[in-house]
Amino acid sequence: MACPPPDRIDDDSRMETSPATRSCLPNAVYVGVARAGSTWLAENLASHPDAFVPTAKDVYFFDREYERGLDWYAEHFKRGCDRKIRIDISHDYLHVPIAADRIACDLPGATILACVREPVDWLRSIATYMSRNEPAGSTFQQVVSKDLGVVAGGFVSNYLDYWMQRVGRDALHVYTYDDLRNDPAQTLHDIQDVLGLSRHRPADVESRRNVPTRARSAVVAKAGKQLAGGLRRIGRPEILGWLKRNPIVARALYTERSVDLAIDDEAVATLRRFYRPEVTALSELLGRDLVELWGYDRA
Repeated sequence: MACPPPDRIDDDSRMETSPATRSCLPNAVYVGVARAGSTWLAENLASHPDAFVPTAKDVYFFDREYERGLDWYAEHFKRGCDRKIRIDISHDYLHVPIAADRIACDLPGATILACVREPVDWLRSIATYMSRNEPAGSTFQQVVSKDLGVVAGGFVSNYLDYWMQRVGRDALHVYTYDDLRNDPAQTLHDIQDVLGLSRHRPADVESRRNVPTRARSAVVAKAGKQLAGGLRRIGRPEILGWLKRNPIVARALYTERSVDLAIDDEAVATLRRFYRPEVTALSELLGRDLVELWGYDRA
């Protein structure tokens, strides 16, 4: 049964499933944004004895796979049924309002985590990721011009506001990428506190992150992308998750690059003027002066 409109959700209207299945569903969800430490979060929480992250950390059930049903979704978390926290880390949820509706409906009481990142810094990271299959020497402008819609991904305040309305302001916990970058150990402890977990610090808490990469072979990378799409279409994201985490596969497909794509000063200034109203709105929504933190008081 599909989730009803927000004004008609009650305990009897949630998607039908068995009590055993429902007991294995996640009770925490990371909803976004992308390129803001979701891999870091997944790996550090997976090392906690009382937390469970599925092999496919990004199941994308509530936006892409909802028709497969809660039983299919719960299968990804059954190995963690006995853990205090089971978390779905799917960083595209934030920009999909119906995902908020469905989570409010099917995971009542779940803790929702989100991370925000300075928009130009975020866009550069996204462009670097997009460029890994592009010819060597591709510039920031060349990569972004192929998909100008990606620029809109830097606008998150309206989406966060909607999530607050749907799941409740107290259920949504937002931190910044600056927190993570400047003090990863403390940020992890803060997240563990929010989730009700004991404080557990892996020895490599500071190094558990994605690094910029470039495809070794455009042909092989394209085949890998097609394989990933095929695995998602047949409902086997856990296999994809295993492949993505396998260091042998990663080294075969990609090589590390030292830095993100560069953006010239003029483009940075233009983008910061473009994003300034969004940063102001986000500051007001979160009650935190991101305008000053991110230097937009000088933009």
